[in-house]
Amino acid sequence: MNYLCVMVNVRTNINKLLLLMAVAFLLTSCVSRRLPHPSSPSGKGGQTYYINQDGYRSNYPPVTNWMDELISFSKRFVGKPYGYRCSKDLYFDCSGYICYLFNSYGVSLPRSSSDIYNYVNNIVTPLPGDLAFFTGSNKNNRRVGHVALIISIDERGIRMIHSTSSRGVMIDTLDKNRYYQERFLKYGRIPGLRNR
Repeated sequence: MNYLCVMVNVRTNINKLLLLMAVAFLLTSCVSRRLPHPSSPSGKGGQTYYINQDGYRSNYPPVTNWMDELISFSKRFVGKPYGYRCSKDLYFDCSGYICYLFNSYGVSLPRSSSDIYNYVNNIVTPLPGDLAFFTGSNKNNRRVGHVALIISIDERGIRMIHSTSSRGVMIDTLDKNRYYQERFLKYGRIPGLRNR
């Protein structure tokens, strides 16, 4: 009988050990691994990439807060016609469109592009949800005349959504659009919004 008790105890201990090892394996494989900062080397080529909400490769981690919703919401208006000094959901001018988007999420902004330009914090490297400012149609007049929302930064470039006088609400790639490159003034971040 003692031999049988020893065998049962050994088998029970082996089962417990196997169960403990399985649980330990599952726990270590489920731990989220933090990806290195985009500028730090990792793997071949030394560059880390993320996949953004549109499925494109990006150097920036995905937006994971209410800004995702605002950016998705902004895309619903693609094709809406331009309306000078309008900020209704049928017609928009550039600043009216930006104000409408942020007001829909409880963020009040000044109404004109020049007032928004003066309100935001200047930044060098934009993230989705930041704003881009441009001169008006005369690129030599360096006063602000246009504003756009940055919606993604990925392998396609810096993508922005805005309301244009010629085509209404549309998405453009800033770094591939000579018209906007020549008129670019600065990037801006709305104070208090970057809570990543």
